[in-house]
Order: sequence, then C-alpha cells, then structure tokens
Amino acid sequence: MPTHKKGHDKDKYYHLAKDQGYRSRAAFKLIQINKRFDFLSKAKVCIDLCAAPGGWCQVAAKNMPSGSLILGIDLLPIKSIRNVKTIVADITTAECRRQIVSELQGWKADVVLCDGAPNIGSAYSKDAYIQNELVIAALKTATDHLVPGGTFCTKVYRSVDYNSVLWVLQQLFEDVQTMKPNSSRSQSSEIFLVCLKYTAPSYIDPKLLDPNHVFKEVADPGLKKVNVLHKKYDQSNKRQRSGYDESLWMTLRATTTVSEFFKSKEPIRMLTDFHQITFSDDELCQSIRSHARTTEEITTCLDDLRLLGKLDFKKILRWRIQVRKAMNLDAIAAKKSIESESDEVTEKKTEKQDPAFLSEEDIQLEIAQLKYQQSQLDRKEKKKSRQLTAKERQRQYLGMTGNSF
Repeated sequence: MPTHKKGHDKDKYYHLAKDQGYRSRAAFKLIQINKRFDFLSKAKVCIDLCAAPGGWCQVAAKNMPSGSLILGIDLLPIKSIRNVKTIVADITTAECRRQIVSELQGWKADVVLCDGAPNIGSAYSKDAYIQNELVIAALKTATDHLVPGGTFCTKVYRSVDYNSVLWVLQQLFEDVQTMKPNSSRSQSSEIFLVCLKYTAPSYIDPKLLDPNHVFKEVADPGLKKVNVLHKKYDQSNKRQRSGYDESLWMTLRATTTVSEFFKSKEPIRMLTDFHQITFSDDELCQSIRSHARTTEEITTCLDDLRLLGKLDFKKILRWRIQVRKAMNLDAIAAKKSIESESDEVTEKKTEKQDPAFLSEEDIQLEIAQLKYQQSQLDRKEKKKSRQLTAKERQRQYLGMTGNSF
C-alpha cells in the first residue's frame, strides 16, 4: 500500500472516516463511485484485491445484500471485519488463486475491486508503470472469477500507458467508464475505471493479460511510439490510438500557449497535437492565469497532456468554455469577425464601384447578413449555456457537486 507523510491525510474525509467508523478515507471513494453506478446493491459475491486496511470491504459489507460473500485479499493482514473473509496472499501468485477458489466454493464474483497502489518512490513514471502492472494482475484475477455481466472497478494512474490499459479493458467489458471521486485529492493523478458488463469470452489470449506485451514499445527508424497491441494503427499516414500525431512522438516536446489554445477554433485537436500548454507573458495569458476558475489542478493538467484521461480533457475544455464566457472572449471574437467580414465586403464593393453610388438594396443586404451572423453566434452561445446547465443538473443529481462526499 502507498505510504504518506504524517498528517497528509487529515482533510475532511479523514475526519469523516473517523466519525463514521471507516478504516481509511479511501472508503468514500467507493461510496461515491457506487452512488453513481450502483453495482454493490445487486451483488452477492465481491472480491476486494489489495484490500488493507479494509475500508472498501466495510463499504461493500454495508451496501451489499444480507448474507453476501465478501472476500478481502492483501499482502498485509486485515483486522477482522464483520461478514468479511480475508486472505493474506500475493494476488499475482497461483497460490492466491487457489485460495480464492477454495473460499468461493464454486461461486463466481459479481464485483471485483482493486484500490491497490505501489509504495510511492522518487520517480512518478516508475510508480505509474508498477501501478498499471498491478491493474493488469487484478484484471487477470477478475477474469478468473467474474460472472458474465460482472463489474470490475480499479484505480489507475494517469500515464503514457493509460491508453494501453483502457484498450485492454475495452476488449473484455462492454462499457468502461472513468471517474474521479470528489474524495480523491485534486493534486493526485489517480482516476478510477469502472468496467461494466463483463463479456466472459471463452478464450483470452495470454498476451492480453501480460504486462510485458501490453506495455511493450518498439522503435522503428522514425522513432515513433508503437504499441504491439495496436498494430492496426501502425500506419504512416494515420494517427496513433493514444491520439497524438506520429511526428510529435519524438524527443522534443510540442508546446503551445494558453492564449493560442483559447483563440483556436479546434481546441480538441490542440489537446491531442501538443504535449504541453504553457502560460506566456502576454496579457491574455496572465489574465486567464489569474482567473478564479484557473485552479492548481488545471495548471497541473496543462503541464503534461500525455498523462491525462478522458475526464481530464473534458475538464480542461469545460474550463476553457467557462473562462471564455466569463471574460466575454466569445463576444469579442464575434465582434472582430463581423468587423473583419464587414471590411472585406466594403473593400470588395470599393473595388467594383464608388461607395457613394451604393444602392439602398445593397446596404440592407449587408445589414441583414451581419444580423444573421450575429444571430447564429447568439444561438450557439445559448445552446452551449443550456448544455452546461443540463450537465450541472446531472452532476447535482448524481451527487458529484463539491458539497457531496
């Protein structure tokens, strides 16, 4: 299990865990995940991998039906929990698998959980790689014991191997959702993958569950990054599955500025084409940086886009929309666009004839065109506003607001 400095955990969830009798603040992560997907209330058998000290087992015992079988497994002993069986074993070993089969007595698991993490070291990239190896090991255990249609929930770190992990999970589950609970610290790179509806294939290629193959990278003469599981994307004229342009998988970092990102008409393309978005010294960048919505989490995400997941990209795009709206950048851009188009129309008219001889019909036509353009911009802005309002209502309904725990 990961180690933390003394006092680091003492936030509101630490105190809530103490008050409600949970062994760790991590219990609230599962509470919030289950509140959204509700997979525990229907489960009869649950396996919690890397379970110590037992917070997730406590949540499972509280939310699963009476008489359910809950099995917690960890390298460290887990203090006794009512209605929970525990095993001290390494989940990567055959002995652990034998003990699980013995405890299940022919039953299959409806839910497999994994909140494990390596001991935090000095190199984030190494920690992330070990964490992803742990995810694959947990997935291997899940495929051995999950019922068809079962659920697998695991923690992952945002890293260059994230897309490989996601791709593997998508081969075995019909629906793979990402979530970062409110109880997960904003500065933490952890996110949770909730894999729904296990397909239970009759045969699984061993390479699919072998980290040496899943995360293997080979370099061709062009030095591009190639994942052996994604060979169908290995074409010189196509983009890689990870979303980055092949020409950017080089030793150099492709960087752009926040002002260019805000001005771009293709912000999504910029998030995939660049490794980093920086705050330059220009006035617009500094204004955006000092804005209240530009949080430390946003600046951290912009610092290395290769480590982000789908939810992080959505968060950045939502931040861009909110700040643009607050700073009235859309209206300014629309005004400049209208003025520019108006100047172009005037220049074309001047080339053809003297403005003094413009007919009333031509003038009215120009005015009508400008009004139409402005109305189109207003409609788009209203549509965006309605979509954001709907999303916010959905977040409140799912209990994902800042006040929920």
